[in-house]
Amino acid sequence: MSHLLTARADITVNEPSAMLKRLCEHIAEHGAIYSRMESRHDLRFPFGTALLHENANHVRVEVAGGTFPALFDLRSIIAGHMQEFAAQPLTIHWTGDGARMTRPPNYRMLRVVETQDLTPRMRRICFASDDLSLFAGLDNIHVRLVFAPDGQGLAEPRISPDGLESWPDGPDKPEFRRYTIRDIDVAAGVLDIDFVLHAEATGPGSRFAETARAGDRIGMIGPGGGSLPLDRDWYLLAGDETALPAIARFLELLPDAARGHVIIEIANEAERQPLAHRRNMKVDWILRTDGFVPALQCHAPPEDAQSPFIWVGCEDSAFRELRRYVRNDLALKKGYHSIVAYWREGHAAD
Repeated sequence: MSHLLTARADITVNEPSAMLKRLCEHIAEHGAIYSRMESRHDLRFPFGTALLHENANHVRVEVAGGTFPALFDLRSIIAGHMQEFAAQPLTIHWTGDGARMTRPPNYRMLRVVETQDLTPRMRRICFASDDLSLFAGLDNIHVRLVFAPDGQGLAEPRISPDGLESWPDGPDKPEFRRYTIRDIDVAAGVLDIDFVLHAEATGPGSRFAETARAGDRIGMIGPGGGSLPLDRDWYLLAGDETALPAIARFLELLPDAARGHVIIEIANEAERQPLAHRRNMKVDWILRTDGFVPALQCHAPPEDAQSPFIWVGCEDSAFRELRRYVRNDLALKKGYHSIVAYWREGHAAD
């Protein structure tokens, strides 16, 4: 980075030492590198740094990033976690670069260009927007989509003094869901996102996708959510329809020499779709009635795999069972697996 953008905040907080330790350890569980030297806590992210200095009842925060979106993300991460872990109301006011930002720099308005049904339950929507370069990286391929309440216009976010994005309350409050960017063309200003259609479209994403027409608008914030390490010698990628867009994108990103197994759970045979994949990545489609968790438990890393990686996106109860299996039975450490709950039985999935 030739020039770093920096921002600072001085925050009054009770007993900051124990709180900062818990906060930083929590953030480190999600990929940051954490180190501590006496009263100084250092967090290093791929896109910048955060230094937190403590004294008796005070924390000074200094964040630095190479772009305004990176700086905004850093401010949001620290401010949001401070509010969560402090267990007291906090006053956070940022100074320095970006102090005059009024709209999150990682927000885009999306406009529907066209729709395409890939299967009876999977619809691809092509969106157009301005300046999509921020979303073209391969390190973070997920976004939050912003849906207006039924019958309401979509309000744009603002930045509150604490550095967090701010949305209207009441009847104008939007709904949010996470999705994967399936494909993107920055030069053309378009991107594709795949939506699962449900028989009872109770979630905002499914409701939107059911009736989406050219010209309809939603919001997008991101990118985030990470990607897949591309330097491993064996992969297991698995999930149901909700995780299929991410798995499909991962398969396209893997190097030619990648080997491993892919397991995709679908409702019925009509939900199969063509997937581009490397020659040594075997793809199996299983039905819901076949048993998702047992199928995965039959595919442990081979003995010659020195650096395996397991990625799973699934329903919450399966997530909990598979996380225990991967951590306890397979004894895979952090950095060798990512098990994600995409939805919960009885709750709107999208």
